[in-house]
Amino acid sequence: MGRLDDKVAIVTGGGSGIGRGIAKMYASEGATVVVADINPEAQKVADEIAEKGGRALFELADVSASADAERVVKTTIARFGRLDILVNNAGIELTKSLLETQEEEWDKVVRINLRSVFLMSRFAADHFVHAGGGVIINMGSVTAKVGFLNYPAYTATKGAIHAFTRQMAMELAQYKIRVNVIFPGTIRTPLAIRNFLSTNPDLEAALAESAALHLTGRIGEPEDVAYLAVYLGSEESSFVTGQEFGVDGGFTIKGT
Repeated sequence: MGRLDDKVAIVTGGGSGIGRGIAKMYASEGATVVVADINPEAQKVADEIAEKGGRALFELADVSASADAERVVKTTIARFGRLDILVNNAGIELTKSLLETQEEEWDKVVRINLRSVFLMSRFAADHFVHAGGGVIINMGSVTAKVGFLNYPAYTATKGAIHAFTRQMAMELAQYKIRVNVIFPGTIRTPLAIRNFLSTNPDLEAALAESAALHLTGRIGEPEDVAYLAVYLGSEESSFVTGQEFGVDGGFTIKGT
């Protein structure tokens, strides 16, 4: 018996990194998983799940676009008859200072990181209200907790996601909809690796520097976040809503 048996979940940005880790672990715990991603290569995640006997569907979508976000939710319900969990994981980073950030760059980060959370949550919550409940899990960041150089747009969106999580939890509790946010530390994902290489050509040295910022002495793996996402999506967390959960190896309490 899996901890998510009979559940149907949508994971946005499910094609790589943390999203891929969550999608695969959800499937291993018995959930049917809809992998929503703007990258066609994300089909491979759904294929990997199916090859291991799980149930998965890939939906090519830009979840920051209203029509695509609504289609993902409606397709999920039409195909599987229900929706129980939404994981809002899709997002991008922009490594530029405030003075360097252009208006169109700011707008793009806000659209992909924040507007997508609003749209997917709005369409999923509409279903949850009529279904008698559901779970929304948002992906925040340690940047919502501590200052970072050269991340103004990204930090602004993640801070907003943390605040939006609390607001949704307040508004939606009456409908038995739980909403929580996970904020990871540095996680070994393709995006993180690209960022490391953009600032330091010696990847191993860059990884070691990042690991030293965490009390655990290592950076995280996607599975570290996925374990918590399973708990928050399961009935084990039925008394948990409106909370912020750090999976950061102690980063936010370590100090300098």
